[in-house]
Amino acid sequence: MKPRKKFFTDERLEYLIRWWSVGAVYFFVGWGTGLGNQVGTVDFIFFLGLGIGVFNIAVINPLIRKMLNVRSNKRYNETTVFNKVLTRLKEIFKSMLIVLIMVYVYSLINQLLIKVLSLSPSQVPFPGEPITFGIIYVIILMCINKIMSMFRRHCV
Repeated sequence: MKPRKKFFTDERLEYLIRWWSVGAVYFFVGWGTGLGNQVGTVDFIFFLGLGIGVFNIAVINPLIRKMLNVRSNKRYNETTVFNKVLTRLKEIFKSMLIVLIMVYVYSLINQLLIKVLSLSPSQVPFPGEPITFGIIYVIILMCINKIMSMFRRHCV
């Protein structure tokens, strides 16, 4: 008899933690500040990406590194200060990139719903809210991680 696989693997727990944390940051930045209601999306993308990136750097990544046995645990304490700074800057830019992609995903979904349901173009049938924001963020993050691992495997 084969041993049963665990449903909550370390990788799934990591994405569950990231889903919750991104939803919480979106709740506080998108709804708790005036950025969520502004017309300009550049400020929103910048500050939400910065908030998510800093929260990941300061809270989530250390929590995952100490609690779970995932790919981010490897050689973190053995790197130089320069590499740690570079890693943190990449985390912030990755968060901003994902938020930028999400703005386009939300726009595409809303335009599609407006066309399919024959709604007024001024309506927003699928507004941003923390649960779906976190889900879409994690899906995009999983895709980016998969692409990066395939790139590392084949090109490096």
